[in-house]
Amino acid sequence: MLTRREALLAGIGAATAAGGARANAQTSVLRVVAAITDSNAQAYYAEGGGFFKAAHLNVEITPFTASGAIVAAIAGGAMDIGTGSPLVVVGAREQGVPISIIAPGAVFIESAPTTLLMVAPNSTLRTAADLEGKTIATPSLHGLTEISIAAWAARNHADPAKMKYIEMPFAVMPAALERGQIDAAMIAEPALTVARSATREFADPYAAIAKEWYISAWFARDDWLAKNREATRAFVQAITKTQDWANSHHAETAQILLSVTKLSEDTVNKMTRSRFATRFDPQLVQPLIDWGAKAGITKGTVSAKEAIARV
Repeated sequence: MLTRREALLAGIGAATAAGGARANAQTSVLRVVAAITDSNAQAYYAEGGGFFKAAHLNVEITPFTASGAIVAAIAGGAMDIGTGSPLVVVGAREQGVPISIIAPGAVFIESAPTTLLMVAPNSTLRTAADLEGKTIATPSLHGLTEISIAAWAARNHADPAKMKYIEMPFAVMPAALERGQIDAAMIAEPALTVARSATREFADPYAAIAKEWYISAWFARDDWLAKNREATRAFVQAITKTQDWANSHHAETAQILLSVTKLSEDTVNKMTRSRFATRFDPQLVQPLIDWGAKAGITKGTVSAKEAIARV
């Protein structure tokens, strides 16, 4: 029987076959690590859509789930390029780990949120102040959830310091809300689509950070970038073309997403799909950094300009 990781890698192989054979074996392998979620799936889309092949890149994609593990893999040299929140890059640099952003990834757009704060259908919570003293579930502590809720609370005359957080997988959040174990939960797609029938939308905290900002970004270790400039440029060009294509080819990317996940076709077709950046604007990184510092998640000593590498 295949392990979960082997099954995922087999799915990646299926997506590769859909997009064509890999680039010739003489091309050195580019080791890329990414979570298998729509907002971080551009590498799978690039492979399945043939963009890596067109750029003569031989890419090996390894699926990770936790952003901390992705950063550790990049920092330790086990992987070459990874994707995750720009915040993890900033945090790493604040700790003296030389990692830099090389390209933007998914972008938050206020009109099409993919992560929302949800409550039970019968919840009496109505305002930001109502959450004071209450417990909020988040997929990871000291990250985007706490930053965005701090920004949202500040804009709605509530004290985020009085809100409590608990780490919990998306899949169990609706049941925890129903039992009263938690009062609210920050749920992202595709779990958000599945959860809608058993929860009520309460707020869109991400919109409090800015109307538009980068949810994810591509990054690599500085010394690796210095030694692999040509490969880096080819990767950035390929991933940028992929992201532009993915924005208008949801049917094609849905099939690739289905091949590398356990999602149902119904969920993929109903979920709000991620939008990807097609240009690099440091001003779409800075709001997250600023609010991260205000929330006490980061120190505020690294600016967007300092976190971005010249490719």
